[in-house]
Amino acid sequence: MVRILDIASYITLLIAFIVMLIYYRKLKNCKLEYLVYFFAYIILHNFIADILWSKFQLYNVWWFNIYYNFEILFFLFIFYQYLKSKKIKRFLVYTGAIYEVYFLINFLVLSEHYNIAQSFPQTFGILVLIITIFGFLLEMFQSDKILYIHHYLIFWLSIGLLVYYLVQLPVTISNYFTNREEFINDESLLVLGGIQYLASIILFSTIIIGVIWSKKPYLT
Repeated sequence: MVRILDIASYITLLIAFIVMLIYYRKLKNCKLEYLVYFFAYIILHNFIADILWSKFQLYNVWWFNIYYNFEILFFLFIFYQYLKSKKIKRFLVYTGAIYEVYFLINFLVLSEHYNIAQSFPQTFGILVLIITIFGFLLEMFQSDKILYIHHYLIFWLSIGLLVYYLVQLPVTISNYFTNREEFINDESLLVLGGIQYLASIILFSTIIIGVIWSKKPYLT
């Protein structure tokens, strides 16, 4: 079952990327144009991760630590561009900076070794993103954008990310207790992996819907 969800997640990722390429003219020169390049990075990252594990049997948690760090910073950057509230923007900048410093210190200095999941920094980063997304959605719902909200790709991205990170949060916390290499075949990791794949499918699906339904005037 987990393997099926893994494959379905990857297929949904590829479909989302292809859809973004098809509608690239719509996304070009807007704030979410970077989303296309980010998805290309996700595909490349997963491809390399699969090679490291399947061909060389390298336990590549460090590779995912780098990816998750970039993911959190990327989406903080995206929402910073869309937010209107200076108060929420300041919150994002300060907490984002604290997160990155915390991640680097924990990853490079405090961890027993580099190949351990950075559960605490990632949990902090996810919490910052969840609060930021809630703040952004509240802004949208209190503005005239709510009249055409289904035409805004950022709305669909926000919904997908909110579901994804609300699911990811307990999984990330659980990783602290299951991040040792000797537990790689533990059944609990398979369950956590299945939950993550399902959340990814939901995220990629909402992005597909958003890219198709969004209108050019609502992408800026």
